[in-house]
Amino acid sequence: MDKLTPSAYAQAIDGIAGSLEEKRWQLADLAWRARMEGLPGWAEIMGSRPMVSRTRRTVEEWAHCADLRAQLSREYRLPFSAYAALARKVEVLGLEKAEEVLELAETEGMTVEALQIFVSELIKKTPPPFSLADWLADEYLRAEAAIDAAQTEGDIEALKRVASLLDAERSRLIYVQ
Repeated sequence: MDKLTPSAYAQAIDGIAGSLEEKRWQLADLAWRARMEGLPGWAEIMGSRPMVSRTRRTVEEWAHCADLRAQLSREYRLPFSAYAALARKVEVLGLEKAEEVLELAETEGMTVEALQIFVSELIKKTPPPFSLADWLADEYLRAEAAIDAAQTEGDIEALKRVASLLDAERSRLIYVQ
């Protein structure tokens, strides 16, 4: 298969046919391919085509859906919108948990809305793998200990500024979330 050019990409977009569901996946797969190949402006090109007429962000989301589907152990008999809903949360859930959710959604015959609610509830129960606020708190304590051990006024002042910044950013994260 030849590498995509902007012209060949636009022609491929315009040549997509089938049901709405098939078209969504065809567009998503094509967007993912263009992204993977590093085609400049791939999302804008697709979004600007008359039969697509979507924002860059939407096209990027479609590519993300195709990327998710490519990483799964199998395809699930679920609509594109179910994959889209899950693709938005896969970074939090992880691929293994995302696959479990798709399996359950397929088995239980969940609607897309039910899947979204289920995933939202699951995320609330899933502790984040990394907490920047916790890391900043730990670094703040290290900076405070370093202040006590510092030998010069210059070092003490520098460490106090660092500690203050760490504490301010940690507080911002806690109160924004």
